[in-house]
Amino acid sequence: MVEIADLSFVLAGASVCVAAFYYIFHMRYTMKSREMETLKYLTEFMLSETRLQSFGIVYHQLEWKDWKDFKQKYWDSNPEMYARINSLFGMGNELGYIVRNKLASAERLYDLGGWAFLQLWNRYSGYFYWRREQMSHITGRDFYRNFEFLAQEMKKINDSRRQTQEQMKPISQKI
Repeated sequence: MVEIADLSFVLAGASVCVAAFYYIFHMRYTMKSREMETLKYLTEFMLSETRLQSFGIVYHQLEWKDWKDFKQKYWDSNPEMYARINSLFGMGNELGYIVRNKLASAERLYDLGGWAFLQLWNRYSGYFYWRREQMSHITGRDFYRNFEFLAQEMKKINDSRRQTQEQMKPISQKI
């Protein structure tokens, strides 16, 4: 025969399990919602007309002899260009921080245009390394380290997707 005390223990255990399941489900939903809100905010910011113009100018139109020349032309004596460049580099650094701390996934960010920051890093990485050497007494070796982390994550995704695309090609196209 079933005792009332036994039944009450079973019901209490079941209630705890249901509450735990609900809590886990709710937390996962909340985390996904936060990530989507973060990505929505970032993509609206990244895809603004001003930001796209800045990217076009910084990525395609700037020319320099060496990093010292770059700093002199676009950093020290040109406040407008300094603002454009730092806005993009700062955005790359912020996105890297967000990905590093798992506030948004690198895969989702890549899908929403984060791959462009890999291109930007590839074009300017020499500058960042040069500045790290120049400013090591101030910033240590951390000058735009989150931007570098973002670029590494975007490269991993880019490389893995290229391999997948290559595997999916028909044999006649592989030859």
